[in-house]
Amino acid sequence: GSSGEYWPTALEGGGFDSPTPTESTACVEVAVSPGLPEDAEYTIMLQQEWKKIFASTSFKTAAAHVQFRSYMYDASTLRVWVQWEVTKSHVSPKDTVKIYNSAGTVVDWFFTSCKCKETPAATGADTGIAEIDIQKAGAVKGGYSAKFFPAGTEVVVGITSDWINWNSIGW
Repeated sequence: GSSGEYWPTALEGGGFDSPTPTESTACVEVAVSPGLPEDAEYTIMLQQEWKKIFASTSFKTAAAHVQFRSYMYDASTLRVWVQWEVTKSHVSPKDTVKIYNSAGTVVDWFFTSCKCKETPAATGADTGIAEIDIQKAGAVKGGYSAKFFPAGTEVVVGITSDWINWNSIGW
């Protein structure tokens, strides 16, 4: 049985029209539709048509957002203010924001709970702004983006929709 609201396209990318490979291991990418309520619970099941369930996993939806709030620069340093926000019920002390250059290399990172790289704080921070300095010396030309990773994982759940173009600051 089920209860609650029905979202016909809540999970996209799986189902009988998109079966897993016949190999013994497979990965199925599933996208959660925009606009779903936060903390909605879903279960993904691996089964053969409507027969025996071989495996299942459950999860709750959450919202995560990261952006460059503002920036300033001089001849040697780019200073950015990175803002994040995540659903309060999913906050972790080990939530992390990483800053990437155009080559895909992490140029800086911090735990959102303490805005530090050392030991995270005892409790998480559901929202905040951190200041990051990026030095011109040795930097890769191109641009910068920020990504949000929950609970110390390497799973990206938020990424900047904007990026700072190296050429726009005249370096």
